[in-house]
Amino acid sequence: MPGPLLLGAHCIDNGGIPMSARRAGRAGMQALQIFSAIPKYYNEKISVKPDRVTRFHAALAEAGIRPEHVIVHAAYVLNCATPDEEKWGRAAAGLAKEFERSTVLGVGGVCFHPGAATDGDKEAAMARVSEAMRRALAAVPS
Repeated sequence: MPGPLLLGAHCIDNGGIPMSARRAGRAGMQALQIFSAIPKYYNEKISVKPDRVTRFHAALAEAGIRPEHVIVHAAYVLNCATPDEEKWGRAAAGLAKEFERSTVLGVGGVCFHPGAATDGDKEAAMARVSEAMRRALAAVPS
């Protein structure tokens, strides 16, 4: 049985992700979508510092938003469907690092745009996206 419907938003993060939570809370939101890193880069080497996690959770508590009601949106540039091996490798690494950051943040989930089959081979593109997702899931505990 599905849970309750929640009203949420993807709030601007000027001032960091704690400010996103505060903005959402002030707007009466029960859920939130954020970026854990700048969305126009692969971010395959960016981690989350423990003090950032602490500040984010304090802001969520202040806003009345449960961490499991937060979704992280992965970078826009990740094209896990591409046949270009270099771009795919960076995209797969970026997705795995996003899962790692999201796990550290303790949020409810991750959403991402899987990318485009730039060679027109949709079956192969789906296989590449699936492999990137498998690797990302394997990179994080449980």
